[in-house]
Amino acid sequence: MEALKILLVDDNVKFINSAVRYLNSSLNFELITWAESGEDALQKLDDFEPNLIIMDISMKGLNGLETTKKIRKAHPNIKIIVLTIGKEEEYRGEAIAAGANDFLSKSDFGPLLFGKIESLFGKSFSKKSPQKE
Repeated sequence: MEALKILLVDDNVKFINSAVRYLNSSLNFELITWAESGEDALQKLDDFEPNLIIMDISMKGLNGLETTKKIRKAHPNIKIIVLTIGKEEEYRGEAIAAGANDFLSKSDFGPLLFGKIESLFGKSFSKKSPQKE
């Protein structure tokens, strides 16, 4: 099975470093690049062609919701999970309305992320039980 190509968008370097380590713990995920802003993410889309974007909702400049709207218009097949440090209930509706496929609190990133990704793509990406194509 081909690795899932992920673009991580967040302006917090500490979170990016932690997320990169976590995502790289799966053999079937490929963190192809990361972006520090919505503008940076939009520039990298065509060069890297990710299957999944994991994006922070709160960034300087073009925030996660505005960036999600732009990506959704230009790349309707890319899956997007929006992240927030705040309470999930507060922003879930706004993220989904902007075009996100799912929403996750950063505090649940580790325990819930892989399950959400597998649900979005309808298959397992676990390194313990890789599927053949």
